[in-house]
Amino acid sequence: MYNRVASLSLIALLALGVGACDLLNVENPNTLEEEQLSQPTAAEPMLNGLQANVTEGVTSMLAPYSSATDELIWVGSRGAWLNLSRGFVGTPDNEFTDTQFLQVAEAEWMARNFISRLEGFQEDGTLPDEAILAEAYLHGALIKTTVGDMFSNWAFSDQQEAGEPIGEGNMTQLYDQALGYVDKGLALDAGLETELTAMKARILFSRSVWDKVHPAGDVNTSDPLVANQNAADVARAALDLMEADDFAYELPVSSAGDFSSDVAFQVNQRDELIPDTTVYVNTETQNGGIVEEVTFEDPVDNVPHPQLERIINTKYRGDLNEFIDLTVVSAREMHLIIAENALANGDTGPGSTFRTQINELRALNGLSSYDGPDEEGVSRVDLLEDSRQANLYLQGRRLADMYRFDEPSTFDLPPDADAPDQGWQPSSDAVQSPGTFFPLPNTEVRANPNL
Repeated sequence: MYNRVASLSLIALLALGVGACDLLNVENPNTLEEEQLSQPTAAEPMLNGLQANVTEGVTSMLAPYSSATDELIWVGSRGAWLNLSRGFVGTPDNEFTDTQFLQVAEAEWMARNFISRLEGFQEDGTLPDEAILAEAYLHGALIKTTVGDMFSNWAFSDQQEAGEPIGEGNMTQLYDQALGYVDKGLALDAGLETELTAMKARILFSRSVWDKVHPAGDVNTSDPLVANQNAADVARAALDLMEADDFAYELPVSSAGDFSSDVAFQVNQRDELIPDTTVYVNTETQNGGIVEEVTFEDPVDNVPHPQLERIINTKYRGDLNEFIDLTVVSAREMHLIIAENALANGDTGPGSTFRTQINELRALNGLSSYDGPDEEGVSRVDLLEDSRQANLYLQGRRLADMYRFDEPSTFDLPPDADAPDQGWQPSSDAVQSPGTFFPLPNTEVRANPNL
């Protein structure tokens, strides 16, 4: 199990905030004792380590996840990306899902371990600040939700103690655990109420999306909409708490923290992946492919979607770096959750919740109001899906949406693209068994005797 989760001494080193440069000034950087993590003075460093590992885990997994969707296209040199682009999602020996899994597994384990330690300090009355625990709950909820959204199986291993695989049908445990963290964080009343409430809405909605796309191979695309009044109510409460109309909670990614966003590294620095059908890019320029034109249009105004332009031009351009903040939850997602619940329940007429929420979202980018489809107009479902695609770009929501809305991945390559045909192939998991997500990869299979 050593390959699955780093040894505790190494985890402790990261948690205590020793950067790469500091390692050169330590005679033996791996001699930190586990007992040091049992001291209340380690609470804040543990939080810092947890945030770093969760950020690395989520951004690392976004690269293979988004490659399997119509968000990113492969133009680099390593063919495992191409296999993902072609819809072969369930392959356990794909080098990128295998490698990135290690980051996710480490972060999920660290959330369990560190939150338990912080809760112990709270019970003993030695926790320096309950805000530390509240933020740890938020990060723990994020990594649990990410695992639930992206994987089809999991094992709750503990260092060298191999966990039993829980199986696809039990993956909802991850959402239950995430909700437990969020509720505990809210009960502390120690700050982060806005972020925790928005995260709760996201988890409740993601749990319902999970039901729409599982079990794999049995996705009912004729009924794609999520009707979850609880999620909509919590999303509305989150909007009421947000001080800005375009609020977004983001995890900061910085060179000062000695870690980067892997998906931004692959897109911005290495040019292995680029935004696909939504843009034209200069694919001949390595380490500098510039977005020339966003071609994904808002279906009502028939103009390049301004939010997608903003995301790409401020976060995912070949002339930017890999230190790109990760959007976790936003006012935009809250509007989308409320709007979809209303649409699913037929609340769509003049003055309806659907119109109000979708038009408040559209107003954030100066787009015209949507009054409902006419004989030649865009349907409500199509508008919802397109709005999710543009506003949640590279946030880890798209693959499930493609499955439930029956939108197979196809590509219009730029004219000068030196890349093979991509998009889901007829023999791929994505086509043959819609609802397929990432399996436990070979690293875990070989290390875990329960697999």
